[in-house]
Amino acid sequence: MRHIILSVLILLFGFAGLQAESASAVLKKIKLRQYYRQDIAAGYTNSGYFPNSVSAVAALNGRYNKYRVLLMYNMRSKGGSFSAADMNRFSEKSLDHIFLLKSTIPIHNILTVTAAGDYMYEFYQTVSSEKWGTGLFDFYRYGASLSAFKTVFKMRNELAVKFHQIKFPNYKNLLSEYMDTGGVDVEEKQDRNITDLVYSVRSAFVVNAMVRAAYSLNSFPALFVLKNDGTKDPSKTQMEDALSFKITANKRLYFVRPFVSLAYKAKNSNQNYFYQKSSSDTNPLFFSDYYSYTTLNIQYGFNLDLFKWLSLRFSSATNEKNYKSRAPRDASGEFITSEKMYIKSSTTHFAVDFKKGRSYTFSPEVVLREQISNDKNEKLFKYNYKMTYFGVKYRLYY
Repeated sequence: MRHIILSVLILLFGFAGLQAESASAVLKKIKLRQYYRQDIAAGYTNSGYFPNSVSAVAALNGRYNKYRVLLMYNMRSKGGSFSAADMNRFSEKSLDHIFLLKSTIPIHNILTVTAAGDYMYEFYQTVSSEKWGTGLFDFYRYGASLSAFKTVFKMRNELAVKFHQIKFPNYKNLLSEYMDTGGVDVEEKQDRNITDLVYSVRSAFVVNAMVRAAYSLNSFPALFVLKNDGTKDPSKTQMEDALSFKITANKRLYFVRPFVSLAYKAKNSNQNYFYQKSSSDTNPLFFSDYYSYTTLNIQYGFNLDLFKWLSLRFSSATNEKNYKSRAPRDASGEFITSEKMYIKSSTTHFAVDFKKGRSYTFSPEVVLREQISNDKNEKLFKYNYKMTYFGVKYRLYY
């Protein structure tokens, strides 16, 4: 089995780097390193909900001279989460299978190129009566990426291009469901093509800093743009683009490592929204750019290493989401057309890490979260709530 794996790695590294060396000589120079990590989290919220999650990562890293290949598998399972929707949908469950193949190749000391391909399948159960594996929101995603980076004066500059396709094989008409229910933005769960262009700079002069700028383009080939009379425009499909920026910085000061993060995102969508209470409604509402919004997230905190076996973590974050044209609803579901919808949240996180060398970590944690919005229609989705979470995390790695 070992020789089969090594033979595959020889092909992945590329014959250009192997030159005229014999296969046996190459086998001796290939270095293999395995990696495994498992994370388990479980807890309790003041609403009587028991969120839990399990994640396991198994990877094999192969190296031949300066050429590297990474094979990775990640399994993730969730019985709940911190999101507001899960607080009144206790039966939701998901299971992800993720595969990644990545190869890193240096080019004459000029720059380093990384090519990767990945595949993901998610099983998603919304209600207990839904058969596992046939969920409406089950999806698979596949794609590839190409990136190049070069370090200049301790600054790592990287440019990446990514393309992915997402398919929901069991459900095709999610936008209609949204219009019928007025619920969450289920258009995010529709078949789409995603193209990402990402540029990032990392430096370590005085502080460890990172600046990241990204542009994302989403096309929905099965969704047509709605016109102001509620009919679909067959000549125009839904398109979305998003521009985002993120800045992070941290610095170790003896046994304390403070950090700060600032992120901004502006999303634009050409999709509209037509609201009609019934077929006899003579005064329907039409909202253009219904899915366009901006978000601003600020986070800060610190890690405090008291001993080799004990450290403390604290973080505080605020997030604000403002829609461009979407109006909020009152408690009865009627739109308040004189306002624009917003969602604001604040999260405080405190954890204690008990460490055993480099093999495992056990972490009791507390999360306080509050969210407010001018949307009061919470039949399907909670926009306004307070949550206190008590839980533990266990991490095993080698």
